[in-house]
Amino acid sequence: MASREAAQAADLQQSPAITVGQGELAPTSSSCLFSDAAEEDGAELVVTQPTTEGDPIRTHYRRLPGQPGLEVLVDSTDDKFGSGTWERQSCPEATSLADLGTCHGPS
Repeated sequence: MASREAAQAADLQQSPAITVGQGELAPTSSSCLFSDAAEEDGAELVVTQPTTEGDPIRTHYRRLPGQPGLEVLVDSTDDKFGSGTWERQSCPEATSLADLGTCHGPS
């Protein structure tokens, strides 16, 4: 299971954070995560979206240096009616936020 410390541990180039409204789709544009610079140095994009009750869920999309695809961390710690935890997935086939391919949880 991921944690706030793990989310803060990565020293990655931060893309401007995005907040979407309730029921809105997360943006599919993610050039900051799939650029040559991101492939070499890494990058992170945080998307915040409210639950039905209005609690924020933060999804951290990370491109780790020299690794294919994305690491996805979902922070549900402020979701009063949800799990209240962090979840981590590795999505090595990701080519965009709209196409994460097959993702795997921690083994």
